[in-house]
Amino acid sequence: MRDAKDFMDHVYRTVQARDLDGLVDLFSVDCVFIDVTQPEPSQGREAFRTYMEETFAGMPDFRPDRWTFVAEGNRVAAELELTGTHLGTFMGYPPTGRVVRWAASAFYTLTPEHDQVVREVYYYDLPSLTSQLVPDGA
Repeated sequence: MRDAKDFMDHVYRTVQARDLDGLVDLFSVDCVFIDVTQPEPSQGREAFRTYMEETFAGMPDFRPDRWTFVAEGNRVAAELELTGTHLGTFMGYPPTGRVVRWAASAFYTLTPEHDQVVREVYYYDLPSLTSQLVPDGA
């Protein structure tokens, strides 16, 4: 069995490498992804893929710059600093070309073997993020 924190470190390094296929494979086929700002959770690996494709389209260099984890059993809590350059439509906002940064937390449930994410709940500083996405003069 893999250490839960080591597995999550692998997940975040996979995001940094922009390896979408590798990232999606780290989530179970029936995973649940909850972005608390969205009205409904995303169900399943393909819905998670779509969410990440939209993120990468809006911010081609999207990445976690820093992360720390606390783990107990198959549950992991993460504190994150996320960064990306707003070069495409993101969250409905047209591109500004700005580098944006925001704080986030995520809570994960892993398989007992710590080899896939079964559930992620993602919380982030939406007001700070969206204020950076507003075009100049808007």
